[in-house]
Amino acid sequence: MTYEDYINLGFTRTELNCKVTQLETGYGGYVLTKNINEKMMIELTNDELNSPKLYIRNGDGESYHIFKITPEAVKDLLSNNPPIGQTCVVPNCKKEAIQGAFHGICSQHIWPNG
Repeated sequence: MTYEDYINLGFTRTELNCKVTQLETGYGGYVLTKNINEKMMIELTNDELNSPKLYIRNGDGESYHIFKITPEAVKDLLSNNPPIGQTCVVPNCKKEAIQGAFHGICSQHIWPNG
């Protein structure tokens, strides 16, 4: 995906101001971040647009499980197009077929914008 694709998906740019990158490329670099919810986010730097990482907050709340994912997986994670007729997998959820699902969890139980 391109930089513009990530921005259109709602990623936020933060300048890194790295002196090493500045010397090598002429600018300080940046990181793109998108919070999926309070426990998960996707992040990538200017030199890894095709290698985003999924961060899942660890049980201690201070560290993360980190997984390399594909740009296609980013699109799928942030997609609001669940399979037709999909229902929420959260036990006892009373919602009917859901809109804007994330891995089968309805919008009542997950907040895509963190």
